[in-house]
Amino acid sequence: NIDQSSVDYETPGIYDVIYEIRDSSGNLTRVTIQIEVFSEVIDHLNIFYINDTHGAILKDGQYMGLSAIGHLILDEKTKNPNNTIFIAGGDILQGSLLSNYFYGESTIDILNAMQLDSFTIGNHEFDWSLDKVTRYFDPSYEGIKANFPLLGANVFYKDTTIRPDFIDAYQIVEKANIKIGIIGTMGYGLESSIATAMVEDYEFQDPIYWTGYYAEELRVNHDVDIVLAVIHGSSDYTNQGIGALTGQSRVDATFNGHSHQNYVRFEARTGVDMPVIQSSSNGRAVGKVTLNLSTTGEVINYQAQNLTASSDARLSGQSAIIDAKISYYYDQVEPLLNEVIIKSKETYSRDQLTYYMAELIRVSGEAAIGLHNFGGTRSSLEQNQN
Repeated sequence: NIDQSSVDYETPGIYDVIYEIRDSSGNLTRVTIQIEVFSEVIDHLNIFYINDTHGAILKDGQYMGLSAIGHLILDEKTKNPNNTIFIAGGDILQGSLLSNYFYGESTIDILNAMQLDSFTIGNHEFDWSLDKVTRYFDPSYEGIKANFPLLGANVFYKDTTIRPDFIDAYQIVEKANIKIGIIGTMGYGLESSIATAMVEDYEFQDPIYWTGYYAEELRVNHDVDIVLAVIHGSSDYTNQGIGALTGQSRVDATFNGHSHQNYVRFEARTGVDMPVIQSSSNGRAVGKVTLNLSTTGEVINYQAQNLTASSDARLSGQSAIIDAKISYYYDQVEPLLNEVIIKSKETYSRDQLTYYMAELIRVSGEAAIGLHNFGGTRSSLEQNQN
């Protein structure tokens, strides 16, 4: 006999079901088990992804801007809330006046409105000193607080396995009957991409090891169905190492950053291959990985692509919610944006500007050699450009 009288199959929740069994001698055994009723069983999960936006809040040429990206994300989250998550892969805050002026608080506020699910730390999150960023994840902070976690599973105080305050190893997101674990790591060796004074107290340990460690913890201790690895780095060695993780440490998809490349790749392995994606920089693309699921929540296949306005018309639209946020911050810095400090007399390429800055460093420092990172020269200058 089965007593399911307490179960409401129309309302999600956990219910008791009583089984009664009588043996041949007439002895009655009663067993109570718990079952969970879900509102929906999903057959796919869409993961939308941005990396290396560098504070590119406004639309500018190929930079789509956060209003357009928000238009896409909020449309998906409204129409398909149980099938949609939105994650970021580092170097999100630093790089534009509209973000830098507020030490990234403007971007955090906008990402809250975009319903971001997790934010993996990048090397440029250290540029203003780490505590300038981690304060947004401190519940006691009196300014804008992030509604999502900051992830850095392999970010530790030097020679320890102690993470700085307000940096988590992973985030668990629940969608209908599925639990998704998101592990964020810094690429190995990226300390060299950060000013020494800002990173000297920290180290980034092996992202492969820590991804595998926490993937197993998520699956074994938290019954997670899907594991995503977000790495602020693009090393083939790291991607291959994560793709080779098996059993309870297996990772279902990997998201890269740091090198500003636009690619969709995969790591071949037994069963379903692991997709690997990086989505350009400065909001020039939005990554989309679709994981198709069995009824038990296992990944059975996937599709991955980088979206632009030409492939998804929603990226040509604007979000009124995000526009209002942008206007609030833009109005505060507009005088600075419109103030002309100097005009470029000639057109200068990135190469010319890089050599010029290296020479300027040499002369001003009265040194024999001046060095400047070409990657720090973000663009050329046109003649008469403000």
